[in-house]
Amino acid sequence: MIAKLFRLVRDTVIRYPAIMAGYLIYMYYFFVTLDFYENLKLAHFTSSDFLTHFDAVFWMWLLCYAFVKILSYREKTHLHE
Repeated sequence: MIAKLFRLVRDTVIRYPAIMAGYLIYMYYFFVTLDFYENLKLAHFTSSDFLTHFDAVFWMWLLCYAFVKILSYREKTHLHE
């Protein structure tokens, strides 16, 4: 049962890497936003905290760029085969 589930997840990630990339990027953004709102609610928020929480936008852009490059490289290798 667990081996079947692992195989299904592995095959899905190999076939559709953009889905996994989307999950990773949006999970990262979700947790950063949750932390930001928790600090805002508890009034532990300073002006520098804004930059530490919303640097996530830069990292999300960087992750997206890296995944797009990986996908384009993978597509080029499939075209050569």
